Amino acid sequence: MKTKTTFLLILFVMLSACGNYRSSIPDVPVYVQRHLASINCLFPGNVWSITSPRLASDACGYAGILLVCAFDGQYYAFDMACPHEAQPSKRIDLPDESLNATCPHCGEVYNLSFGLGTPSLGICDEPLRRYRCTLSPDGNITVHR
Repeated sequence: MKTKTTFLLILFVMLSACGNYRSSIPDVPVYVQRHLASINCLFPGNVWSITSPRLASDACGYAGILLVCAFDGQYYAFDMACPHEAQPSKRIDLPDESLNATCPHCGEVYNLSFGLGTPSLGICDEPLRRYRCTLSPDGNITVHR
């Protein structure tokens, strides 16, 4: 009985802690909508970024938005702020052909190849802040929170 109670207590603590995660990147407005052909982001390995509004409806996140067509053919969007630096002026560089993006300030490398944005070197213990992508049948993609 004591083992069962201990197990349930540990399980409760683990599950309740999951909902308390707070990114080092603050919650800010995010909304960008573009046609994939107009931003040349149609194929795996293609990327597109926006760091300041170009349309009245644009809300570009904390440090800008990086849209990635990953190697699995899915679209993923990330805030361009390095979570280790957590400042809007400290952006990651555009990714290389392997979809690894480097922060020029702390040196961390983030793997974007399958949409995770995970740090590779261990300098930072937090992945890039990810935003939702909604693809419409007519080829428009919307990035939002």
